[in-house]
Parts: sequence; C-alpha cells; structure tokens
Amino acid sequence: MDVICQAKSGMGKTAVFVLSTLQQIEPSPGQVSALILCHTRELAYQVCRPLCFY
Repeated sequence: MDVICQAKSGMGKTAVFVLSTLQQIEPSPGQVSALILCHTRELAYQVCRPLCFY
C-alpha cells in the first residue's frame, strides 16, 4: 500500500508511519516483517527508535 504524506515539521508524520506499519504486519520469528528505506540518517533514526523497542 502506498502512502503520500505532507505536513509541517513536528506534526508526527514519522510516528503515524511507524504505527501504521506496525499495525499492518504480523511478526514471524526469524523473518523480516518490514523493510523501510530512508533518504537520510536522521529520518532512519527517527523511524528505528520506536521499532527497536517493539
């Protein structure tokens, strides 16, 4: 599913993306459930933080 999102900085776009991704996957031990590509290291860090605690 494709998602296009545009909003001002600090409005929670990253949080919405992470929560919607987690809601759509069914984790399976030993398998990759989601692959997220980011164009900057800062964005990758923002996306990884919530996922790392999942």
